[in-house]
Amino acid sequence: MSTRHLVIELGERIYAMPARAVRGVIETLPTTPLPFVPSYVEGIAGLHGRVLPQIDLAARLDPAARGHGRRLVHVSARCGEYLLRVDRARHLVDAEPAEDAADAPLPADGPFLGTVGWSGAGALALDPDRLGLDDSEGGQVVDDAVERVAGDADEDAAATPLLDPVLVGRIGGERIALPHDCVEEVIDMPEPMALPHAPPEVLGVARVRQHLIVVVSPARLFGIATPTRPTCLVVVRHRELRLGLPLDRAYGIRRFPADRFDPDRESWTRASGCFVDNKGRPVALLRLDDMLDDTRRAALQACAPIARAEGEDLRAAIATRRFLSFDVAGEPFALDVGSVERVGEWRPPNPLPGHDDTTVHGAIDVQDEIMPVTDVARWLGLALRPPANYVIVRDQGAPGALAVGGIDRIVEVSEDAVEQVADTGRGALAEFAQIDGRTVWVLSLAPLRAEAAAAHERATGSVAHG
Repeated sequence: MSTRHLVIELGERIYAMPARAVRGVIETLPTTPLPFVPSYVEGIAGLHGRVLPQIDLAARLDPAARGHGRRLVHVSARCGEYLLRVDRARHLVDAEPAEDAADAPLPADGPFLGTVGWSGAGALALDPDRLGLDDSEGGQVVDDAVERVAGDADEDAAATPLLDPVLVGRIGGERIALPHDCVEEVIDMPEPMALPHAPPEVLGVARVRQHLIVVVSPARLFGIATPTRPTCLVVVRHRELRLGLPLDRAYGIRRFPADRFDPDRESWTRASGCFVDNKGRPVALLRLDDMLDDTRRAALQACAPIARAEGEDLRAAIATRRFLSFDVAGEPFALDVGSVERVGEWRPPNPLPGHDDTTVHGAIDVQDEIMPVTDVARWLGLALRPPANYVIVRDQGAPGALAVGGIDRIVEVSEDAVEQVADTGRGALAEFAQIDGRTVWVLSLAPLRAEAAAAHERATGSVAHG
């Protein structure tokens, strides 16, 4: 069963936060440092008249790391409310538990709920209750500071209820808000393809994750100025319709206090009321139920079967490949999932007597099977760093263990995003793929076959005679 999540970027990694715990996404705020709290607590910050602890997600997940993101996710959990510093808060998506979760065990003792599928891959789902503070982690220190700083003002602000979350953006120089329950995701603006005989408010169709959706003009749909330069496309669902709405910019998710909404104030003819932000600027609430009359809805519904038919042809024509992505010496690499059996935590391999090859560096026992170990950084001539994980592979029936750094996730990319390369002198690098905007080398196991097979024979022989 799918549940709604907010997709979060932190460095090169993707995480998901349950939407039920998200109260908003804002720019960074001034903070006041506190003594005697964990290193990942940056201090306290004021929001809507309330004082909340601010947590650095990068430091929360890795004590040696420090985040530099300029986005704060306002989280409400059993342990209380707090602000979470991240690099970017991208989309609201409906995600299901990842099919490959069993093959990618969760990091030990991490604040995670599990793994959810997103964009053909997986993202670690954050546990909002375990990310926050309890008394044993300095939570009482934070609570005392909040009491001293906030005083009576915090109690007054708490008496003002917050409305349902909205996605705040800009169209034609004006700020707008879309109810979050109709928003599926936000993506970079694609180039719409013209749709013949479509009504004038339809700009065309756009490909979104191998589906074609109808892209509508905000100027005609909402009766507002045409966006100067749309940078993103908001995918919204209205009853049985799935539409794309171009925005100049999407700022993030917010929950406005009830006293900042005026249902009778209309900045545009078809607005369903208006919020007022912290700087006194109007933010028009746009509800699709109020925007689409029966005639317009019927016209858009007539376009949907055309888009679906085009989408079916498109999906049939697109071949995809799936890779496990990971890092080696700080550089991104990938391996075809068809060769991957499982992932395991690194442990020192056993040396092979009389074996001094620079490719195979020992052997490990995996479920009673002896596997030769290849340190990928050494194999490729990269900077040597302590490995963190093994990728257990089976190439043409022969088992092996690749010592690598961090494991990222399983991704699915179009065949068009994978390219063959000329001979680099290192046959292990015969392809590269475009993954999340990065160029990632795809490892080939073919150069390992002969040496790995000989090492496997020696390793099993030494065990048999041991």
